[in-house]
This record gives sequence, structure tokens and C-alpha cells, in this order.
Amino acid sequence: MASDPIERDVETLIDLQLRKLGWEDNPKSPNRNVWKQQPRTDQEKISLDGLKPDYILYDSHKLEPIIVIEAKRPNKDVYTALVQGLEYAKKINAHIVIATNGILVKAIHLKTGNYLTLNGESVDAFFDEQIALKFVENSDVETISRKAINSRNDLIKIFKDSNNLLRKEGLLAGHERFSVFSNILFLKLMSEIQDLKDIEGERNVIPKEYRWDFFKNKKGNELLSYEVILTF
Repeated sequence: MASDPIERDVETLIDLQLRKLGWEDNPKSPNRNVWKQQPRTDQEKISLDGLKPDYILYDSHKLEPIIVIEAKRPNKDVYTALVQGLEYAKKINAHIVIATNGILVKAIHLKTGNYLTLNGESVDAFFDEQIALKFVENSDVETISRKAINSRNDLIKIFKDSNNLLRKEGLLAGHERFSVFSNILFLKLMSEIQDLKDIEGERNVIPKEYRWDFFKNKKGNELLSYEVILTF
């Protein structure tokens, strides 16, 4: 008979996720920014007055506490852990509290009292230090540029307009229109990926004349001729 899950099982999962995200919990590492069951400094120990947060995550450069994490076993209420974490965070001036029972993850911002949102979505998973530092001042963080969001909206509009045009041109079967949309999306994504590689100085794989921004404004026979070139 399997035993009931314990809090330590949840902590093991947290350890794995934090390491995967680049947090360092090795006590011998000079880059350590994760402390478990105790804070980093004696002053923080005094402030906590014997209390022991499950995890405290620090700014690697300033060595200031950023996040308090509280873990509970899966059959425990995650909101109870959140309240407990808030008590700890206030004592050491941490900015964020994350609570998890291994199933749910809830994250709250001390300064605003709001739950964290990342790119418009509620945070339901752990995140790396770079994003954590963005959350220090605000509970709402955007890592996708406004230009990228606009381009998605533009692309959706193109799909809608193209869908109507293709239907008028006789492509009545949905799979035919879907095939055309897939080709457009593939070209758009590959072009964006290559543009990012250009910025990072990586090798040019897709010539500029085959990228979205080069041919997106072509029309009529010019676009039709260019489509033939892309096909080959």
C-alpha cells in the first residue's frame, strides 16, 4: 500500500523545478541564491524570531530576499500556506510569496496585494530570477513586446480576411483553407525566429528575401509570381 504524499515530496519537486530554472541551492556554490529552512543572514534570523520559511530566494547581485516559498502536502490547502508565507515575507522584506501543495501554485505580490500575472495570465508555476526581479515592483509583468502582441493581432486579422477571400475564390473545404493558413503561419514564425538570430549574431539560415517582412506587402501577379519562387 502506497503511503500518503508528504511535504518533503513536494519540496523535492520544488528543488527540481528551481534548479531547472537556474536557481542555485548548492551550499558550496558562490552563486547560491536559495536558502532552505533558514535565511541567509543573522539579522534575518532575528527578524524571523525562530520562524523557518521553507525557501527564501535571493537577488544574486544584491543578496536581498525576493521570494518566500511555502510548501504543503497535496491534501493541504494552498491558501493556508500563502498566509503563512506572507507572515514570513513581511518580516524579512521579501517582495513575493509563492505557495504550493505540489498541485496548485499561487503567487502574490506583497506591495500591491495582487496575485502575480505574467503576460496577462495568472502565474501558476515557478519562474527564473530574471522574471522574479521584474516582479519586485509590480504584480503584472510583460515579457512579450507590444510589437509582438500587435503582430499576432495583425496575423489573426489576416487569417480572417484571407479565409473570406479564399472562400470567395472557391476554396470551400475547410482543410484547404487550413493548409494555406498553416503555410502562412510557418513562414511568419520562421521569419521571426531568423530575425532574432540576426540580432544575436547567429548564422543567417533564411535569406531576407524569403522572410515575411520582405514579401508581405506584395500583391496581385507580383505576389503570385513570388509564391511560385517560394514553393521551389
